[in-house]
Amino acid sequence: MDGLFGKNDAYAIVKVGEQTQKTNIIENAGKEATWDESFNFSIVSDDEVAIEVYDSDNIQDDLIGLVKIPLDAVFQDKKVEKRYPLSRGANNAGEVLDQSCAFLPGSSRRES
Repeated sequence: MDGLFGKNDAYAIVKVGEQTQKTNIIENAGKEATWDESFNFSIVSDDEVAIEVYDSDNIQDDLIGLVKIPLDAVFQDKKVEKRYPLSRGANNAGEVLDQSCAFLPGSSRRES
């Protein structure tokens, strides 16, 4: 889904629990946006990664699609590389997010 006057200026919002981080905007990305960015989150075993992909616009950003990734496999295997479909409501957004997650134990402190 390209923007009204051209290709999407895509960015993603990545959420784990109450923590949120945002990627850089990839201008004129169309359906081929690629982010080579890393984020660190404090997580617990029942968390999931929620990723929302948007088209940045001057008036209002448009949701392209979203995906929720359970972290169970990441905790078990320490690393997961898998393709996840983006959805928008009950519809498939037609995009696939190639996501790589890794579990790197830090401190033993857990956030509540």
